[in-house]
Amino acid sequence: MTIITGWLPQDLVGRSAYEYIYSDDLASISTFHKKALLQDGPLSPIILRFRCKSGHYLPMKSTVTVFNNPLNNEPEFIICENQILV
Repeated sequence: MTIITGWLPQDLVGRSAYEYIYSDDLASISTFHKKALLQDGPLSPIILRFRCKSGHYLPMKSTVTVFNNPLNNEPEFIICENQILV
């Protein structure tokens, strides 16, 4: 993804993904994020626009899977698979 977006991993670590989402997509991403935290397993894909280091935005389809801790049913981790749409 570095070649396409221009970001190095160290540029992204410790920063919020919301910083890289197109402003018009933030409300739908926030709603999707809240829904994801209440669900265990895969969600329907969502389309978003991700900001590249150059400043332009790439449309992406993000497929999200949430894994809950079986002991307390709280989200343990989230995996996002992103596909760039051209």
